[in-house]
Amino acid sequence: MSACMRGAFGVKLTCPVLFGTEDDSMHMTTAGTYNLSLCSVYMCVVCGKRYKNRPGLSYHYAHSHLAEEEGEEKDEMDIREPTPPRQDEPKTPKKGPDGLALPNNYCDFCLGDSSLNQKTGQSEELVSCSDCGRSGHPSCLQFTPIMMAAVKTYRWQCIECKCCNICGTSENDDQLLFCDDCDRGYHMYCLSPPMSVPPEGSWSCHLCLALLKEKASIFQKQNAPPL
Repeated sequence: MSACMRGAFGVKLTCPVLFGTEDDSMHMTTAGTYNLSLCSVYMCVVCGKRYKNRPGLSYHYAHSHLAEEEGEEKDEMDIREPTPPRQDEPKTPKKGPDGLALPNNYCDFCLGDSSLNQKTGQSEELVSCSDCGRSGHPSCLQFTPIMMAAVKTYRWQCIECKCCNICGTSENDDQLLFCDDCDRGYHMYCLSPPMSVPPEGSWSCHLCLALLKEKASIFQKQNAPPL
């Protein structure tokens, strides 16, 4: 799967995923891939977390559970503290005086806070979504140093709230590309010229190409010495 899509076209799973809504009967697929469904809620069977779209569930699964299954980390239940109790989240997140959503004080992936990343055991600042307030450690989000610096310069959105930076809508989320330098989202058909298929490897938006020039991610593998 190309890095620029990060869940937008679905991720192969090694465990079943439940699809459904509170009103609908739950449907399970063990085929190993996401399928298109009329259901409006996507739930992870590993931890029960629910998401409103496929990219949100895909991103959560890849960063919260896939690493443990591949043996990259210790079993999550052995190293993390009990899940903090959560109240039912309001449909409209509370906003601060600056108009940004009030940030959560824990990482949505490892459940640690700024004083402790449960995966690394180190302190790490959190980055928070300007729309819903969900937070994450940059390492849990797999942010590069360039991307971490970039998200501080604009109203960053998490994978669930991500809108196209050109048209401003979140519809057709399976057509969204994510810049590997700033994490902004773009519909492939909103680009100039439009794209019909996602690019292979890293992808940089026009803003990052103008700012970073030859340091943009799209050029890094092209300039890398042959193995």
